[in-house]
Amino acid sequence: MMRKYFLKKTLVCGIIISFICLVIAPNVNCEKIKTKSKNSDSEPFNPFLSGWFARKTVTIKHEKIQENLTDFPLLISVVDSDLAAKIQDDGDDILFMDSKGKANKLCHEIELFNSSSGKLVVWVKIPHISSSSDTKIEMYFRNSKCDNQQEPADVWTTNYKGVWHMNSGTNNNQGDSTINNHILSHYGSPTSVEGKIGYAVDLNGLSDYFTYPADTDFLMGAGSFTIAAWVKADNDAKDDDGRVIVYKGSDGPTHTHAYAFWNVRQGTGFSAITIDDNTVAKAVFGISDLSDGMWHYIVGARDQDKIKIWVDGILEGSTYIGNYGSLDGAGRLYVGRGGIEARYLKGVLDDLIIIKGVAKSDGWIATSYNNQNDPSGFYTVSRESTKSYNENYLGVLENLQSYLFRLPFIKHLFGV
Repeated sequence: MMRKYFLKKTLVCGIIISFICLVIAPNVNCEKIKTKSKNSDSEPFNPFLSGWFARKTVTIKHEKIQENLTDFPLLISVVDSDLAAKIQDDGDDILFMDSKGKANKLCHEIELFNSSSGKLVVWVKIPHISSSSDTKIEMYFRNSKCDNQQEPADVWTTNYKGVWHMNSGTNNNQGDSTINNHILSHYGSPTSVEGKIGYAVDLNGLSDYFTYPADTDFLMGAGSFTIAAWVKADNDAKDDDGRVIVYKGSDGPTHTHAYAFWNVRQGTGFSAITIDDNTVAKAVFGISDLSDGMWHYIVGARDQDKIKIWVDGILEGSTYIGNYGSLDGAGRLYVGRGGIEARYLKGVLDDLIIIKGVAKSDGWIATSYNNQNDPSGFYTVSRESTKSYNENYLGVLENLQSYLFRLPFIKHLFGV
């Protein structure tokens, strides 16, 4: 009698466990994907045990890194047939981790994904990148059930006050990827064209530009700052009074408490950054003629008692300014033109960033140029590795265990 009772109970338990394994466990797994791995601050986990089926290793070449860097926004730009064939149409299941197996999620922002060609342009925040040894990260994909894994605002640290990829299309406002959401309003007819990184905007040098209302995020005071952009100036851009990438200062007839970041200065084709604290203007100039119809990475910065200009990763000018005054002009931020004198940018503008409170180092700027100018030469991408049978089996067991130990009678049985 007891034996018959025991067999009956065993059969019932077997049926219950089989039902959970075959019907409930897969759905539990899906919920786990949506919640556990969404936030990069979550506990370490193994994507192969949480619904992903493939990965590739991205190896960053240390010889391209000029100094050890932290929280570096790595650009990955690839055309990959595996991505075209095996992931969600919008790229939601693309996921980056800091190593294989159980690891930490890395924040990323997709600037462009074409599901037909497999073209992917994505920014990944790397916590630590070494100049002495290669840095490896893992890109996971092939998960048909997960939510969007992007965290764009977390790619860019709090010092980034604006990151504009200039990829919002023709005659459109330009979105800001940072948490600040400083959306640039367009004037004229900026045209969407193929850029240095994804898409960009072509400005006609007459009436096309963008603005943002007065905001304390762009008041630099007497502190450090960095402005960077990719620009392809028209060949005749230097024939005019100069072309401005970014201007911030008073909207009145004088450039009080202002800073301006120039693509080409009058008659020279040289880049420049100029500042005016309402006592005396200061400027620093590059030495390369940029009105050549080619792409150039231009960076300007105030670094405590100096202002500096870099072109294509190389420092071209540095001017001592001493104990200079405040740059807190109350007017709007202009992109693609100056203040009262306009001086519209004539050419194509891509990936503009403004960083407050930090003057980026020579090493950071050179590394950024190396990465963005030639992404495929900055890293290698391995062949696809797929989830093994054992990893799939372990994933089912892990999800089953997680589910079972949430059931009241199991908790009571095991005293948990």
